[in-house]
Amino acid sequence: TDIPCDPDAIFITHAHNDHIGTLLPLMTRYPGAKVFMTEGTYEIAKLMLDDQVKISTRTKANERIPYAGLLAYYSKHKEEFLSRMECYKYLQEFKLGENDNFYFKFHDAGHILGSSMIEISDGERTVLHTGDYNTAITFSESGINLASLPKNVDMLISEATYGATIKNKNNREIALNNLAEGINHAYNHGGNVLIPTFALGRTQEILLAINILKKEKRIPENINAFSVGLSNKISEVYNDYYGLDLKYTAKRGKLEPETEEPAIFLLTSGFLMPETLSSKFLEQIKDNPAWAVVFPSSYAKKKTEEKVKECKAAVYQADFSAHATKESIISFVKAIKPKTLVFIHGDKNAVENLSKSCRSICNVCSPYENGETVYLQKNKNGKMVLKRSSDERALVITVGTSLQTNYRNEQNKNLDKDLENGIIDGKKYLKKKSMANLCYDLQELCMYLENNPKRASAELNTLYSSEIKDSDYDRVFLISTEGGKINAFALEQHFASKGKEAETVIVDSLDAKETRIFYSEGLRNLVFAIVNIIFRFKDSMFIVSGGYKAVIAYTNLAASIFRKKAYYMHETSHSTENMPLLPIGLDFNMYKIFRDDMEAIVNGANIEYSMRQYSSLPEYFRKALIQEDCKSHRYVYSPLGMILNAAYRDSLRKMDKRIEGCPMSVLYDYDEAPQDSNSLSAYKFRNTDMRQKINAVLNFDFVYGIS
Repeated sequence: TDIPCDPDAIFITHAHNDHIGTLLPLMTRYPGAKVFMTEGTYEIAKLMLDDQVKISTRTKANERIPYAGLLAYYSKHKEEFLSRMECYKYLQEFKLGENDNFYFKFHDAGHILGSSMIEISDGERTVLHTGDYNTAITFSESGINLASLPKNVDMLISEATYGATIKNKNNREIALNNLAEGINHAYNHGGNVLIPTFALGRTQEILLAINILKKEKRIPENINAFSVGLSNKISEVYNDYYGLDLKYTAKRGKLEPETEEPAIFLLTSGFLMPETLSSKFLEQIKDNPAWAVVFPSSYAKKKTEEKVKECKAAVYQADFSAHATKESIISFVKAIKPKTLVFIHGDKNAVENLSKSCRSICNVCSPYENGETVYLQKNKNGKMVLKRSSDERALVITVGTSLQTNYRNEQNKNLDKDLENGIIDGKKYLKKKSMANLCYDLQELCMYLENNPKRASAELNTLYSSEIKDSDYDRVFLISTEGGKINAFALEQHFASKGKEAETVIVDSLDAKETRIFYSEGLRNLVFAIVNIIFRFKDSMFIVSGGYKAVIAYTNLAASIFRKKAYYMHETSHSTENMPLLPIGLDFNMYKIFRDDMEAIVNGANIEYSMRQYSSLPEYFRKALIQEDCKSHRYVYSPLGMILNAAYRDSLRKMDKRIEGCPMSVLYDYDEAPQDSNSLSAYKFRNTDMRQKINAVLNFDFVYGIS
């Protein structure tokens, strides 16, 4: 997911892979951003990142992992990354910098070791981002402490993982009974127990549960619990931090299902992913009715139904969830009493279920997809409401300096008349004319603009001469350079006076004097801003009369490729032109062959690796789509490369082939891809036997940027 601006900080709520899976690429893409987390999360995150490196080195050459080059670089330059990570204790207040008006605080989220909620406040308004949390007491966690949380929360951003689940999800006594039943079944029939689990959190919770069952004599004491690798390293961190005595048997060498003594195997992955230990074990024991397979969550059991459908071993479910249930989330919201509420981190059913239940408590709005923007604004009645970008239509206007120019010309004409009529003398005339050419007051520009909007502004002249009505758009984005921002600010006030939400987007380096900086940074930043708007909003339309010629050209190119309407009026014309869509279609068969390589090149921290990959691409491909960044001297997508990459992602989205959160590559088959060979305006996919490997995009945690 693209971030609209460079973040100043990255906050990690906990160390599960769906929250730190893209941490290294994120740190590489935004080298100026610090990374904040709790001390416990830091200790576990180091182990998780090392494990990512290990997996990447063991993967076969034809099963490339996303960011493999970056993981290899990390393994040799750990300190470079770890030095940017700052750790704080729970309830310890801190700021990003001495002059920063915002303060931050971590609160125990009760999910796993080190998990945290993040409190963000400027002294007047407070945001609480929950991350993953649990209100219930578990064997390893004591749940959240409501008393320590802020009292007046303006916005609560809450997870919704189990927003559609039944009660008793976190009932540890029921889980203990089910676990004991599975273990005793295997013991009484001379078999062993397989528990497909997760290395972080779930393994440690089950080891504690086994200790309790042995202590209470609900299972035989002579059963050994086997866990391996990463699970054991994390268990040692738990032992150190919590003073626990997690008992497990670490076996060197190959682990075999058959043992002399009764055994419980806690093996990853919890979803029985191919080639993992749990999957290999299941293949060996699935026809043995003496064995028991215990899934430590209902979600894991549901995800693996097909894999255990023919299994003759006894299958059990003992739910050791570390997430809050629907009922506890609602109770938590009632206790916090936020003014506004946003649900994330849950499927559509869970989010809608919770939103419906909480609308009587506060104002609720939740995004449909990753990358959406949720706006908090006043409606016509003055009430604060939340709106999601996917429900709104955007009007994008590239802003030039026509307003300044016309204002200056008007001032000069008036001065000429005053001089001619003897109202001012020559000395005052020269002084005022100099001021008119150099100084611009925003309020005066606004007054001049409102007197005759069409005459004052080329952008508004195009808009109000076009077929676009006020009812056709909900939000306005004014794309501007740093030097021309006063024009955008005046237009912003104009739209605000009409009751329209407007936002100025200042594009860095777009008015750079050096051509290489303008091209390598300015145009890329422009394309990034435009594509980001197209992706976030239900629909968008463009006014491209203002700005540099290159700005007009690239904006129109992006609009055309995404099949969006664009309007232009030349300064000598009296009519608005609806820019014709370019007569091209996009066939991604060739593009997708090289997309993995291009992603590896632009996301890799290892420059030598990127250079080798770059040289392997066809010359016409690399010169058109990839360029060298003039500051970092790393490879990045060119403006055209950014547009085509975004169009490719958009085509996947339209086919509903969503790229889900997953630390591994995902295979998608395009044999059944839709075709439209007759229409040049359609994205075309020819039938092919090729299977395309898509780099999976992981959810990452709350990203905060100071504007």
